[in-house]
Formats: sequence, C-alpha cells, structure tokens
Amino acid sequence: MIETRVAARMARQEILTRWPRGMFSWVIDESVLRRPLGGWDVHAAQLRHLLEVGRTRGMVVQVLPLDRSEHAGMGGPFILISPKGRPQHAYIEVQTSSRLISDPDEVRIMNARYNVLRAQAYSPEESLALIEKILGER
Repeated sequence: MIETRVAARMARQEILTRWPRGMFSWVIDESVLRRPLGGWDVHAAQLRHLLEVGRTRGMVVQVLPLDRSEHAGMGGPFILISPKGRPQHAYIEVQTSSRLISDPDEVRIMNARYNVLRAQAYSPEESLALIEKILGER
C-alpha cells in the first residue's frame, strides 16, 4: 500500500518537468513547513525543493500563515485540475480514500475556496522568504 502511494506521488512529480510545462500553484500551510518529518536532513531537502519549485517560471508557491485562525482550506486539502480544453475537476485525498469531483457546481465551490485561500496566504515572494527563513533556523 505505501509503495503504491509513493510510486503514484513520484509519477505526479514528473508532470512538473514535462515540456511544454503547465502552470502550477500551491498554497501550503506553514505548519507543514515547520514539521521536520523524516528528520532534519530530509526536511531541509524538502524545503530546498520547494524553493526551487517556487522560483521556476509558471510555478507559484504560497504559504498560509499560522496566524490565520480560520481560512478557506479548513475542510482539508484539495487539488484543482484544469486540463487544457477540458472541464476543470477537483481531487481530494484523505487517509485511505480519494475522490475525483467532476460536478461543475462542486468544482466551482472548490475553485472559489482556492481563490480565497490564495488571498489569505502570503504573496509568492513573502512565501519564499519564509521558507528560506525556516531553512536557516536549523
């Protein structure tokens, strides 16, 4: 089970290097950046990877600050998928289950939530500066 999930995540990483590259945007909760899962060496490598991704053209990384007591992502993580020339979908994955959302009304709600979440997050420049700061704290 774990091997399958890791393989799927690694395959998704390949999407980031395809050409022509799509546009990508992430909002990451600050608590995730501060939790050194896998030990400090692994954590530092992950932070450096986020910095690299965030500095790549067409990719935007934003951090949702810890001081936001309520935010549009309180219902949990989600992914919006917008394939060229096809309808937008949303994807949620929690614990041992996942769901692809294709209903236009549900997807519209998720899209609105994502737009609010981006507005509640630090700017991309502020976000990269925070990641650098966290990396330098160890």
